[in-house]
Amino acid sequence: MQQSIAIITYETPFAPRGGIASVLAHLPGSLRSIQGRAPAVITPYHHRIEGTTSLSINGVAKFPVQYSHRGSPKEKKNVHVSLLQYEDQGCPFYFLRAQEDNFFAGFPHPYAVDNLLRDSLFFAVATVRALEYLYPQRGCVLLLQDWEGAATVLALQESRTLHRPFITLHNSYDSGALYAEDLEMVGIDPTTCPGPEPGSGVLERAIPLARQPVFTVSDQFALDLRQDVLQTKIMAPQLQTIRQFDPVGIANGPFAELGFDRTYTVQGLSGIPYLKQWKIRERSRLLDSLENSAREGSLIGGTLEELHGDESSWIVMAGRDDQRQKGYDVAADAVRGFLEGGGRARFLFFPIPCDAGVERFEFLRELAEDYPLSVIVGPPLLKEHFLSALHGASYALMPSFYEPFGMANEFYMNGLVAIARATGGIIHQVVPLQSAACFSPAVFRVAERWHSASSHPTGLLYRERAGIPSVIEDWKAMNDAYGQIGTSRHHENDNATFRSMRDELLLAIKDAVRIFTDSPELYFSMLLEGVAHIERTFSWERTAAEYGRYFTLQP
Repeated sequence: MQQSIAIITYETPFAPRGGIASVLAHLPGSLRSIQGRAPAVITPYHHRIEGTTSLSINGVAKFPVQYSHRGSPKEKKNVHVSLLQYEDQGCPFYFLRAQEDNFFAGFPHPYAVDNLLRDSLFFAVATVRALEYLYPQRGCVLLLQDWEGAATVLALQESRTLHRPFITLHNSYDSGALYAEDLEMVGIDPTTCPGPEPGSGVLERAIPLARQPVFTVSDQFALDLRQDVLQTKIMAPQLQTIRQFDPVGIANGPFAELGFDRTYTVQGLSGIPYLKQWKIRERSRLLDSLENSAREGSLIGGTLEELHGDESSWIVMAGRDDQRQKGYDVAADAVRGFLEGGGRARFLFFPIPCDAGVERFEFLRELAEDYPLSVIVGPPLLKEHFLSALHGASYALMPSFYEPFGMANEFYMNGLVAIARATGGIIHQVVPLQSAACFSPAVFRVAERWHSASSHPTGLLYRERAGIPSVIEDWKAMNDAYGQIGTSRHHENDNATFRSMRDELLLAIKDAVRIFTDSPELYFSMLLEGVAHIERTFSWERTAAEYGRYFTLQP
């Protein structure tokens, strides 16, 4: 009999923060094909997030979880947890709501809490209790998302269980220092889940105890976790010492449906005039939205003059400003170099503030003040206006420091060609134009595994040069600059890796603008082939089948 599947996750589409929420919007339904019914999703009830509290949820059970404050292990008390159920497109979501509101109180996102480690451990123990209720006397496959979900492995160790826990990593972050007292707070015996040393994090303790392999969301990121200097030396050096850590990539499916008329893709290059007209209409819609933002005073920088009717290259960059990943500052330096050299294009930045707030974007505001006709810095857009930005622009910029899977698929499906750093899952999604100046030996070295010289190009990949002697120190300096407020990490004078990334991105921007201006047929062929590549290569059915193979192979 095929075991049931339960996905254990700290975030969902009802309490989103990053890529896991996007995955959870698709993965449960696709896994239905493995077991004939949708898996359960078990998650905290984040009681300060409207996406969760607005749901119509039914209570199905209540049970106590033992808890003691750190440093007072003998003063134990029972915190009652309600198990609540919600059905989403035939998929059961089970929410764990703690009686005390100081648990799962993240706002504006689920991870914004005073003690994420404490809440994750409490969630782990409550999850084990929920599994006892939902799957009495039978085990199931547990698909644990990131370290917050992987903490469930630690809570399982004292119980005689038939559950088979697998870990999926959407990034390489771990919990930070985890000590015996932290485990004892929620009734977990530290001796059942030791780490290599006192203070070992959740992943260091959980990976050796979980079923193997550890999954991640692309084959290239699985390699990066073991080979890339940023991951092995800066982000996750502790994972390299775990004997069982040999991650396997299972790619996500696409996150978006085709956002423009399917007949344009069927017509091929004869559909170019229609695509051009469609983009012009979408640019007009975007400008209407931006003019409203300007009237409301929420436009961060730049002027909208001369944009109506403009047919030059529009290059857009958007998304959450994760300073350890996103690379807004690299993009700003490259754009400045392009404009200082007399380049002509429009750059639209729509950053979503992280915890540092909009003050972090002062360097983007300065760029827009220096080049107000060429650089627009806007507020995060409503979905329909953001889609108009994607539809109307020519290129999407992705200068990611690392990228487990990436959203290049969303850009192509909405009519954009990608300009991206060759890293992680981006490499799978973008077939590089090999005749471009930015196609360097460094790009070839990481892309040749996935794309042959005869593959139809879909976009532009760049990468800093290999063999920089100071690369470890450079990455450490960039990572240590996390949290700076009001300025970019201006390392161009003292950080060779940052400088090389900026220079290679500048080459890629020049390539992109030249192609759009002088070779429109090449541009539109990359766009149409990009859509075809995404549709040929990625599907949630394939994702589910790959997970199913491992679940079936494991005893």
